[in-house]
Amino acid sequence: MHNETDANTKTCGLIGHPLSHTLSPQIHNMLAEMTGINMVYVPFDVQPEHLENVLPGALALGLWE
Repeated sequence: MHNETDANTKTCGLIGHPLSHTLSPQIHNMLAEMTGINMVYVPFDVQPEHLENVLPGALALGLWE
């Protein structure tokens, strides 16, 4: 089974810093593929001083409805 990314793919993720240790992307992306859910889970490593830009950026990209 392979999950294809397209215009309908939902983006989910984790915002924080540092995130190099997280296993969340592997776990969530594997579960999405196993269940056929059209989503991708991404770690967004954001420096604390840029945190205020996250919400406007996510809204501009359509990541948050």
